[in-house]
Amino acid sequence: MKLASVVLFGLGALILVGCSSALPPEQIVYEATNPARVVVEADGIQYVYLTEGPAYFAEDSVQIKEGTVVFYVTNEANQDVTFTVCPFGSHDEESTLFRLNVPKGGTATIMVELQPGYYEYCCPMNHTEWYPLEVLPQ
Repeated sequence: MKLASVVLFGLGALILVGCSSALPPEQIVYEATNPARVVVEADGIQYVYLTEGPAYFAEDSVQIKEGTVVFYVTNEANQDVTFTVCPFGSHDEESTLFRLNVPKGGTATIMVELQPGYYEYCCPMNHTEWYPLEVLPQ
C-alpha cells in the first residue's frame, strides 16, 4: 500500500510540473510563419487579433508582454467555436485559464491579465492544434 501511495504521489508531482507555464524557451520548438497581429494602445492595453477557420487558426503564434490583453477572435469556421488558453503542455479542463465562445460567422472579445510564461491556445470544438502563446515580462 505504501509503494502504491508513493507511486501515485510521484505521478501527481510529475503532472503538476507539466502544468507549469514557465518552461524554458529551449524546450519550445516552434517556428511561426504567421504570428498574430498585436496592437498596443496608448493606455498600454494590448489587442490581439485571431481568425479561426475550419480546424485551424490563421495566426500560428502569439507573443505579447505581461499585463492587460484583449483578444479579438473572428470565427470563419462552419460552426460555433471556443478559443481556449492553457499553460504550456497542460491541455486538460482543470488547467484552462480562460475560454471564449465565438458564434459561427461572428467575432467575440475577452479582456484578461496575463503573467509572463508560456501558454498555448486552441479550439477543442473545432479540433485545432495547440499554438504557442508567449507572454514576456515588461
